[in-house]
Amino acid sequence: MEQLTCTVIGGTGTIGRALINALPDQWRLRVVSRTGSQLPFRPGLENVVADVSDARAIHRVVKGSDVVFLLTTAATEDPDDLALDIVAGARNVAAACIAHSVRRVVFASSIAALFLGGKRVITEQDGVDSKPQYRNYYARYKIAAERLFEQEHKAKGLPVVIIRPGMVLGVGCSPTHGGFGNWVSDLCCLGFGSGDNPLPLVLIQDVVQALVAASTAPAIEGQSFNVAGDVELSAREFISILAERSRRRYRYLPYTTARRWQHIGKWGLKLVNQKYANRFPWKRDLASMACISSLNCSAAKRALNWTPNRNLDHFLAEAVDSHLPVISSLDLRLRYRLAAEGS
Repeated sequence: MEQLTCTVIGGTGTIGRALINALPDQWRLRVVSRTGSQLPFRPGLENVVADVSDARAIHRVVKGSDVVFLLTTAATEDPDDLALDIVAGARNVAAACIAHSVRRVVFASSIAALFLGGKRVITEQDGVDSKPQYRNYYARYKIAAERLFEQEHKAKGLPVVIIRPGMVLGVGCSPTHGGFGNWVSDLCCLGFGSGDNPLPLVLIQDVVQALVAASTAPAIEGQSFNVAGDVELSAREFISILAERSRRRYRYLPYTTARRWQHIGKWGLKLVNQKYANRFPWKRDLASMACISSLNCSAAKRALNWTPNRNLDHFLAEAVDSHLPVISSLDLRLRYRLAAEGS
């Protein structure tokens, strides 16, 4: 295999760490993050501290790269910080990659950039949501970043490939995923919808497989790929399984009209108090977060030779069991459960 120099921007996050472990051993790796967090030892790995919103710093770290992965996102609701990290970051990476003739740029977007509110099947040809002004800031800026990369590809030949992961679960990813709804406590999820429709769930190992493939697959520049797994579970089903296997009282409460008015009321309070993360809870946004639509991922399977897990037992072992401590035989939860099953 050819020895390439690969720069992973945002490589200390959950997906970034998994990606680093999956990249070919022959590749020289440069991992870029704000904090320079400690990473598992790997020969030849270079750990660099830089901010994606700093154009000069990004030019320096991209120089000499054959492949660049952009995985950064912002763990904040501040729209200004989100815009810097997602949109300005994409602009800086695109400019640096064009200037230094990078062979391939892989951008990790999100299915949040799509409109998933209608009962239909979505392919890559449907594109991102055409009405970003009615979406939350994260979705809005992911849409803007995708459009920026597409424009740079068409205008300047930027060799970009976009990967849109679904709801990522597995080792390192909490089973109480925010895509199910708002977790108002450790055990209670206020869902975005009825909770009965299959969700676009995907294991982190399958996302990493798609990212690695996207870095070298031939003739895919300018394309985007939706990445959701083949195990289909609804929010109710997943949370019920989580409760069963953990012996804890996890609950899913479906979204109602009354709850929408609660959201609007909270928005009004934030407006009065001048909170920065003040976005109106648009009906379109709430509908999209319910993920009524299904994703056709045949393009990724074909062009990337992507083969996501299809085994339910393996999925649950990774998405649920990997997070659960062993329950002692003396634990009352287990004893009461056995008693109930025997009655």
